[in-house]
Formats: sequence, structure tokens, C-alpha cells
Amino acid sequence: MGLSGALYAEFDPIAGPKSLAQYPNNVLDADSFEDFSDYMITPDSLAGRLLAINTGDFILVGCPSVIYDPKYPRNQLMFNVVLVFTPDSNTLPFHNTVCKLSADMRAMEIETAQLSSHPTREKLLEVMLSYVVVGLRSTGSCAAPFGELRRFHLRISTPDQNAPSVGRHDVPVLSKLPSTSELAMFDLSIQQIIPFVNGVRCVDAIAIKSRMPLSLVKVVIAGLCVAGIVVIIDAFQFRNQYMCTNAVTDALKPEAQVALQIYAASSSTRRPAFFPMFRFLCAMRMSASVGHLARALKITENGADVRRLIAFAISQGWIARVRHMPVRLSEQPGPTSQHKEMMTGTRSLDNLACRLNQTVADVEAIVRSDQHTVLLDVVQRRVSGGFL
Repeated sequence: MGLSGALYAEFDPIAGPKSLAQYPNNVLDADSFEDFSDYMITPDSLAGRLLAINTGDFILVGCPSVIYDPKYPRNQLMFNVVLVFTPDSNTLPFHNTVCKLSADMRAMEIETAQLSSHPTREKLLEVMLSYVVVGLRSTGSCAAPFGELRRFHLRISTPDQNAPSVGRHDVPVLSKLPSTSELAMFDLSIQQIIPFVNGVRCVDAIAIKSRMPLSLVKVVIAGLCVAGIVVIIDAFQFRNQYMCTNAVTDALKPEAQVALQIYAASSSTRRPAFFPMFRFLCAMRMSASVGHLARALKITENGADVRRLIAFAISQGWIARVRHMPVRLSEQPGPTSQHKEMMTGTRSLDNLACRLNQTVADVEAIVRSDQHTVLLDVVQRRVSGGFL
């Protein structure tokens, strides 16, 4: 699982941040601890917040805590239990575990003061950390003791089977805007990613803009889909092709009509008429691009934003994307020879364009210029949530 170890850090009124216990011993050496101690013992404003720091050599995940009381030096006790991971680890399943352990230890200290005053607390902390690391590594759960009377029951979060598979070329869009209180409950990784989710940027671009690892962005987006906050759509281009599905008749429901009119409006002062938009959706077929249909049916003159109309229809399953999948049929040299391993009929032009850092039009031109490569049209319906 990539879990290397754990440590307990505390603020010493004289020495500053200090590591009191680690398992295994020296899982984080003195120099590394000093370099990143400010991210483990943090300002009060970050107390109770999940922090995940990727240093390039390892990942630190902790939830700093502070207790205010005149009995402590400087009237407060600041501590943190930090899990240490290898740099390529998926730490998301451990986030709730770290927060729960921090909250449980804080509650224990408020009730009994054992964390700060027990005569053998450093030994007790080492034993507790050993149970945490060994248990989470082997079974994903543990009952870590602190002395004879206290045990911390922990379990890592299991992946949600309903979570969609998120590709680097996919485009997430907010299906609802989180409130200020909801946003404050998210960990800092999610807070850093959400501002870049605008229905235009693909996952790859969000990772670059937010300066977050692509693997983490994929996991966060998948989790937000399960939570109903984000919907996955396609990168919009007027050259895209779609087909209407049998579910398009659901758009005739009164509540669906109103929701579509509100979301697809290009102006806040004018709602587009429903039936021109419905006719537009029903006219979609393999041989016609969105741009061609929009011009032919003059959909923008109706006051509709084509991008938002398509996004809404995809989220409801009313239309399905026609994807073009290149397949190379020969080993003979040609324009696509250097990318033949990716042209097996399992990757779309969108996916290839993202991987090759080129436009879809450029990749398609290269593919069509190669007599040994053909394009398969595959209808792909993908729904990960909705706006209703």
C-alpha cells in the first residue's frame, strides 16, 4: 500500500517541533524532519485540517491538532500523528484514518491528559505507532493500544465500487457549487483542485494548473463524482459527434425541461425555448458534427449555450459521444508507426491528443494520412452523475 511508517510530533516550548516517537525507527531522519517540521506542527489556522505533503522522496499525511489550556506551556498543546508513504502512493484511503486518529488522541488528552503527562508516554507512542503501521499494512485495520485502558480502532477507506474511471483527457464539471461550509470540510488537496474544475479543462490540465500529481487528481475527481459534486463530460469541440439515446424522451418531463432551460441559457436574463433544443438533441447522429447541427438549426439564436447544452445532455444520458478509435492494421512504416502501440482500438483520438500533447485535429490528420490505419466509430455513453 506504500505505507512506510508513522511518527508522532509535538511542539516543545524550547526546542520547537520535535519528533517523540517513530515506527520503524528513523523512518524520517533528523534532517528531513527539520526540513518539513513546519508542515507537521502548523499554525493554529490549520489545526484539524488534513495535510498531505509530497516532497518527491516521500509523502507525509497528517492532521495537526491543538488543545488550549492554561496547564500547558504557552497555554496550548500542539501535536500531530503523521503517516509516511513512498512518493508514488495513493494516500486517499488513509485520509479519514489519519483524521480519526488525531481526533481520538485529542479526546483522550482532554479526558485523561495521558498524552502529555504519562511517565512512559514515548514508549507507549512507539507501541501505538507499531500497531497502526503493521495493522494498516497487513489487514487495513488495527486496534492500536495506548497503555492498558485505551485503544484506537482504525480502518482505511475501501474504494467505492461506483467510482467512475477517470482518464487524463476527461473533463469534469461541477454539478453543484459547494457552499463555504462544505468547502471548509474538504482537505487541502480537494480545495486546491476544485477552483480549476470549470467544464473546460481536462484532468491533465487541472493537474498542471493546480500543481498536483495526475494520479491524485484522478482519485479526487472520481471521489467528487461519487459525492455528486462533479460530473465527467467530454472535452467540448464543435467537431464532436454524438448520437441521441432512448433516454432522450426523459427530457420531455416538466422538471427536466426547466432544468435544461436554466442550465443551457447563454444569458441570465433570457431562457431559451425548450423544443428547439430538444429538436437539436434528437437530430444528433454519427455523420453530423455538433457545429454542423448548431448552424443548421440555428440553436444559438434561440439563446442557448451549445457547450452547456451538450454538457447537460451528456450528464443525463440523453446523448452519447461517438468516439473515433484508431487501429493500425500493418507493421509497414507510415506516419503513425512511432505510436502504433497506442493505436489498438482502445484509445480515442481525444486520449491520444492528450498523451501526445497535440490537438485532436492534428492527430486525426496524421491518422487519416496513414493507409495502414483505420478509424472505428464507437458510441460511448457515460454517466457519472447529473444536474437534476
